[in-house]
Amino acid sequence: MQFRRKSIARHLHSALTLLVALAAIGLVSFGSMGAAAAQEAPLKMVFVNSDPMDGTAVYDALAEVLEASSDLQLVDPGDLLAAGSERGIGLDTLRDGDKRLRHRAEFAAMLSQTGGEAILVLDVFGGGNTMQLVVIGPYGNELDDIRQSIAGSRPSQSESVTVLKQAFKALVPKVRQYREEQAQRQEQQAGVDLVGEEEPPSDSQKIKERVIREHREKHADLKTGLTPHVGMIFGRRSLQLETQADYQLDHASPFVGFGAEVDIIFALMDGDTAAFGATVFGSFAPFTTVFTNDQGQPVELPSAFSNVGGDFKYLKGVGADLIVFGKAGVELMSIQIDQNQAYTGNDYINMRAGAGLVYQFGELAELHLDAAALPVVDARLSGDVMGPADFGLGWNAAAKLQLTFLKPFEVAAGYDFQYYPTTFSQPVLEDLGGQPATTTDMFHLANVMVGYGF
Repeated sequence: MQFRRKSIARHLHSALTLLVALAAIGLVSFGSMGAAAAQEAPLKMVFVNSDPMDGTAVYDALAEVLEASSDLQLVDPGDLLAAGSERGIGLDTLRDGDKRLRHRAEFAAMLSQTGGEAILVLDVFGGGNTMQLVVIGPYGNELDDIRQSIAGSRPSQSESVTVLKQAFKALVPKVRQYREEQAQRQEQQAGVDLVGEEEPPSDSQKIKERVIREHREKHADLKTGLTPHVGMIFGRRSLQLETQADYQLDHASPFVGFGAEVDIIFALMDGDTAAFGATVFGSFAPFTTVFTNDQGQPVELPSAFSNVGGDFKYLKGVGADLIVFGKAGVELMSIQIDQNQAYTGNDYINMRAGAGLVYQFGELAELHLDAAALPVVDARLSGDVMGPADFGLGWNAAAKLQLTFLKPFEVAAGYDFQYYPTTFSQPVLEDLGGQPATTTDMFHLANVMVGYGF
């Protein structure tokens, strides 16, 4: 009898402790506290032990606290696992974060089949000293991943209530929202039935659409596809040569031309939260360079700016509005001037390695920012008159504002700054008398483009 009294006292203490904790986050309104609250049914939850070998003691301790609450209705986890077995879902899926991301629609269907509204998945690791509680909402998406150290093989009542309180803080608002949406759908369905409209989408179809929409919203809506852009470029180039020899060279010229860019997302990964893609770009702008001939008269020579290149990219959605990415690629940049005795242009071949971000202003626009190092693997000035160039490291920074509210059409305005420092330590040009020369080459490139997404 003494044991019985202790057991009853322990359960009463569990109930009171959990009641106080849940009251703090509003879960008690699911139960029968008051006339208004009595209209709202208890939260239907499935509590699953994903580690039956090592997690039984922890599972039993948490289950004691959950069973003591009248605001919860625990669904048999065996029913959920049976529904999962029909879909190839087992405990290994519930324990693995990547698998949970890939099987959100299946979780939602399993909950619908068993009448549940949420899943709590327990795992134990770290030699039994850490418990993990994964919270899965009504639409099958992961709401929280809670980890807490425990002093012994079985958590204390305080440790149990602390971790459950955090779980319900994430879960309760989503369950309420789910119930409101279900009620609205039932009202809409009743209206459809009255006017004899065609049958609406099935529950499984609506669940899948909702899961996909919520997940994409949470991870910046990454999608596979191809978006070509074409437009105009507006640039200015400024070159200066420095040497101790009695020789001077500088070249500066504005230019206007045409540009094109193609953005591609090849594949999604990490549960659609990351992507592998590429950007290919190119531009061409004719202009005129004015030289002074031996008679002191100005001479206009046809000239042209051109560049072509591409980057492979790894993109990661880190929030509802933010994507970060890393990139690596190659680029060819050229200034060509018609044949003359003074200067016929520059050619650069450089690698590209950098990072950036994309911030999305809802459906209205996107702001793209990035920077990259430009290791110059080959540089030539006026053909080979300066001889081979030493290794140089340039850099670039770019910004672009892209209007997306007209999707699939896009309008973008951007700016790109590129800087190439180059040293010719053994110049061939006789005018330099063997003295080394250093050039600094800067490009200011603005563009306005329109695109279409496929």
